[in-house]
Amino acid sequence: MKTKLLKLMGVALTLVLLASLTVGLAGAPAGAVTSNLKFTKLDLPKVEVWNNESTFAAAEGDFWVTPNTDVGPIAITPEGDVLFAAVYPDDGSFYEVLKSLDGGYSWTVTGFNAASDGSLIVDIVTSPEYGDDTIVCVATQAFVYISDDSGKNFVALANLWGGIITDIDVTVSDDGDLAIMVATTAGDVWVKKGLLAWQAQGLPAVAPPVGAPLAADFLPTFATDGNIGICAICTTPDPDGVGPLTGTTTMAFTFNDINLGGGWGTSGIANAPFTNASGADFGSVFARTAFPDDFDAFGIGNNVCFAGITTVFGATSLPETDGSDAYKVILKQAGTSSAVDLDVRGVITTLLPTATAVTSIDVCGSAEEATILVGTDACNLTDTPTYWFTYHSEDSGENWMFSFKQPTGGDEETPNLEYEDARTQVLMVPDFCVRPTAYAATRDSADDVGSIGTSAFQRTINGADSWNQISCIDYARVTADYWITLYGFSAAGFNASSRLRMITESNGNHGFLWQRTGGKHWEGILSYAVPGVTDNLFQIVTLKDGSALFVVDRNNSCMWRSTDGGVTWPKKINTKDGLVRVTAVSATTLYCAHDSPLANNSGIWWTTKSGTGWTKPDDSEIPNATEVGGIAVMGDIVFCGTYDGTVFISSDGGVTVEKVGKNDPGLPGPGPPTLATNDLNFATNGILYAVVPGATDHGVWRTSVDLDNPGDCTWERIDDNQDSTGAVVYDETTLECGGPAICLPFNGILYVSDEHGVGADTGGLWRCTNPTADLDSITPPYFERENKGLNIGDAMEFRSLDLKPPKLSPTLFYANGTAANYWEQIVMFTDILNAGVPLASPEADATGVGLLPEGYVYPEVFLAWQEMAGATSYQYQVAIDAAFKTKVASDFTTSLATPALKLNPNTTYYWRVRVADQGSLIGAPLISPWSEVRKFKTAIGASMARPALQAPWPGEPDVPLSPTFEWSGIEWAEVYEYEISLDPTTTAGGYFSTPLVALVGTDSLVSTAWKCDTTLDYETRYYWHVKAIGVDTDTPWSDVGTFTTIGVPPEPVEPGGDIVIPPPNVITPAWIWAIVIIGAILVIAVIVLIVTTRRVP
Repeated sequence: MKTKLLKLMGVALTLVLLASLTVGLAGAPAGAVTSNLKFTKLDLPKVEVWNNESTFAAAEGDFWVTPNTDVGPIAITPEGDVLFAAVYPDDGSFYEVLKSLDGGYSWTVTGFNAASDGSLIVDIVTSPEYGDDTIVCVATQAFVYISDDSGKNFVALANLWGGIITDIDVTVSDDGDLAIMVATTAGDVWVKKGLLAWQAQGLPAVAPPVGAPLAADFLPTFATDGNIGICAICTTPDPDGVGPLTGTTTMAFTFNDINLGGGWGTSGIANAPFTNASGADFGSVFARTAFPDDFDAFGIGNNVCFAGITTVFGATSLPETDGSDAYKVILKQAGTSSAVDLDVRGVITTLLPTATAVTSIDVCGSAEEATILVGTDACNLTDTPTYWFTYHSEDSGENWMFSFKQPTGGDEETPNLEYEDARTQVLMVPDFCVRPTAYAATRDSADDVGSIGTSAFQRTINGADSWNQISCIDYARVTADYWITLYGFSAAGFNASSRLRMITESNGNHGFLWQRTGGKHWEGILSYAVPGVTDNLFQIVTLKDGSALFVVDRNNSCMWRSTDGGVTWPKKINTKDGLVRVTAVSATTLYCAHDSPLANNSGIWWTTKSGTGWTKPDDSEIPNATEVGGIAVMGDIVFCGTYDGTVFISSDGGVTVEKVGKNDPGLPGPGPPTLATNDLNFATNGILYAVVPGATDHGVWRTSVDLDNPGDCTWERIDDNQDSTGAVVYDETTLECGGPAICLPFNGILYVSDEHGVGADTGGLWRCTNPTADLDSITPPYFERENKGLNIGDAMEFRSLDLKPPKLSPTLFYANGTAANYWEQIVMFTDILNAGVPLASPEADATGVGLLPEGYVYPEVFLAWQEMAGATSYQYQVAIDAAFKTKVASDFTTSLATPALKLNPNTTYYWRVRVADQGSLIGAPLISPWSEVRKFKTAIGASMARPALQAPWPGEPDVPLSPTFEWSGIEWAEVYEYEISLDPTTTAGGYFSTPLVALVGTDSLVSTAWKCDTTLDYETRYYWHVKAIGVDTDTPWSDVGTFTTIGVPPEPVEPGGDIVIPPPNVITPAWIWAIVIIGAILVIAVIVLIVTTRRVP
């Protein structure tokens, strides 16, 4: 029980400081959270796992946690915008190559999968012309694979050698052909240029002087020198076969044509033999080379390159005579080139040399002032889990610096240093000297299920002073009980920068502190990779100004402090045993609660010097050996709750501690600790609230404490006065608090989470806008329950909060322990109805309010207010007293103004507005606090007459974009001044502060109507008013009218093509044909008669 409650207890015990957050907050930044007044799920990093086909189950994603994996090698393109990384199971049974376009935060699976190759990936390289040819090459121990489509597809190149590939490099020749070079254990270096076949470069077959190559590189000047200039670091085996320590290691150069080969050590630059601190030769098992930006093999001063050498993997310690280290190689044209041991972990030329197995090396800058970064096979042997060392130099290797926060990797139990693949690869971005960003890929030696080595893809942005895990993190193992538990969570600064911090655990411990910035990416910022830090972290404490960050270690009773946002953690602060919670007043002043059974260590302690000396109260009523569950500080006020259900308080900074109340709000005997928080106005009302998380039917308690006599007050329960017949019904007897009761600005709303699963009457967030109300009044404290966005059965435990400007709307974060996933689900809720409704008109203390129309006895008054985002209904009240005991009007409306209220003339009234719906106890969607209370005095009579707005009428919707405004006239008026605005705020003279149209002064109107000549916006609320101007006097401004323009009309339907109507077929009527036929017959008859009729002679 206690372990679980540690997560609940202190998350809000420092909330007493929140009252001071109302000062100095800037406006809401871009990207800050908005609210739809329901719970929304917070996206947490994804856990990616292997499927049964030896590939990742997901083809793309953030790949934040990839259990049972190792990382490396890695590669970056010349432009620095694309990364490639090999990721594979701990047993190395197959490889996946991933590609990232956002600096390693998220990855896509490429077309490479070496499950059938059966060998390790040696290296990944990209073309110098990647931006044009998108070529990336992967070398395993057996084959070279090439892709010319940025990794979508790979093909294997046929090889001509018989050994194992040890290194690969690529370049582009002066004629534009891609050249690939590999080193092999068969004793030679092979080059393939363009479409030509592989060409052996003719390393001497018998060693010395050269031997089998471990590294091979094209010199940076290869193309500009006519496709000549390559180098190799080679080794010869130990003659007795016991190990390579007594062999030779040589760096050789050739400037012969690569199509001919040969010329090693004789074609321009002499060989460079490596010797140990005693001047003796040695053999090696691994080597890598790096070149400064101004490299010139035949130059003076810049004829320098750097090499990293490993003679043996997995040695628990290396003798000073071992040759493993970083070297500076000075090229010479005659005699012998020299290799100077840079003594990474010591000082050059001292009598106490050291040896360091260097497994990767990268360089930027000039030869004279080169910045060098090395990854090593050296690891921490005293702490478990282990981690791998990186070192860096800013003066070409003269001096070396140890990374304060090292890359993680290794085994949580015992370092398995014989694991030859357990090495660190480092890689600078191309512009590292300008932007000190680099990446590290680590591997661990853990292959037992349940073990955690936390190898990862990691990043530094401060030149390798500290490293953070950002993706492909081997965190826990996929087993039946695999789980990532959210143990600590902090949202301080969330609304300003989207920053979140969380502490996670897996398999019972393995604590990591993670940070999200920019609203998207998570990084590990504290773990066992900081020397001395264990993996049992549980509380995050942030100063309100962000100047210091503390993380508490529960098992070792200590904390770590960072003053640079978690980049480095140079200060460890030790406390008394049994540390439970920490409250930070400043970077150096800390108060701690302890539950140690040791009488001398229990209770509260504080320090003003960062832990250099701890002070205990001189006079305390906390019994010896009493377990204190939490502590909160507000100036000189200190209070805490105990596991036996008691609250204690100090008003002198902890010197004297007294019990609060005649009774206790907590449960007697061993059980959950009582959590106490203060009311927003504690300084004046002395109110404290208390709950007991995890205790069913214990409720929310309140008392008003007299600091001179804190034991005289009485605790009373304030959440059992619900109206069971109201529209919102819940069973307060089932309340099981999932955190403290939190009282927040602006208006002291009290929030309590219910840890019960969401149901008809349980679970969700309880919210009270009047927690200080009299229990015996007609409006006692009322709690409404909010669970929109939650699923049935979700059990909410409070984790953290942040305040969102300008109304300091709280964004509350809760963990859902019932989420069926690798993660506890995080949900958040921003209460944007936490402040009163902004009032518009009339202004405070206004006089002469209202019109006295002809024939009316009582003035007509319109009250108006501004819209509250998210609100759907408003409740307004008008009374003749400021306490609203005698109300003359109280109703609900969906408008932003009241209807005409007939009030007595020359009378003072008080009015207020809040968000609510019919019945007063129903939110719209939540109940807001009441607005400020304003008073006004109504008009006396006709002398205070002023124009009455007629059209648009108050609150009218769907007004056209060019409306005609009309108002009543004043008999003696010469002109009328008119204004319209988006904001009802006015100046001291009553004019709108930011009018859209202002027809005043010489632009005043002479009539009582005006057709708007400015096109208004769709679906927008506007405010307008009018005043009459006479020769000797003018009227007050009219009431402020409000209206909303019409919505955006639907898109017009495109007209179709012209419709062609063919001419109708002409049908001759039958009677026409009859006439024609009869006519024809008559004509024929006449002709016949003429022909046949006898003529008179």
